[in-house]
Amino acid sequence: IVTLYGSSLLEGTVPAGEPLPIDEAPRPGLVTKNGLVLFGKDGKMLIVKNLQFENGKMIPASNYFSRGEVTTLELTDEEKNMESNIRDIWKGILTNVAVIEDTTDFFKSGAASMDVVRLVEEIKQKCGGLEVQNEDVYMATTFQDFMQMVVRKFRGEDKEELVIEY
Repeated sequence: IVTLYGSSLLEGTVPAGEPLPIDEAPRPGLVTKNGLVLFGKDGKMLIVKNLQFENGKMIPASNYFSRGEVTTLELTDEEKNMESNIRDIWKGILTNVAVIEDTTDFFKSGAASMDVVRLVEEIKQKCGGLEVQNEDVYMATTFQDFMQMVVRKFRGEDKEELVIEY
């Protein structure tokens, strides 16, 4: 079972992507750089941004075929300071966890949706206004994965490419 999040209608031509067979669908979906494109019986396209699996793990739909192929970033001194601040934020939220390890899972350690809001706001306050979205927390639930995502955002690697058709 997979839950789909962040869908919208897609206008224009069919984008390039890798086909994904879907039971009982009129045609296979397409995993593209912008998400998963699904086709309705009427021929219209829907693009889905995020997928959540039965185990609770959420990923960008565009990463469906590359789930385990993430390179680990080497942190600069400034990023290590930010990591220390974020570790303290996690410790403040997850009061029942003695030590926040790289493998500590935010939700399996007792956090709830209200704690996601608190985490996002505290990061904004204590990390120079860095913008983290609620869905980012759901897609990177372990401390190590979360830090890698935060550093990518800090470096600007998360910016979407804007396509303009003239």
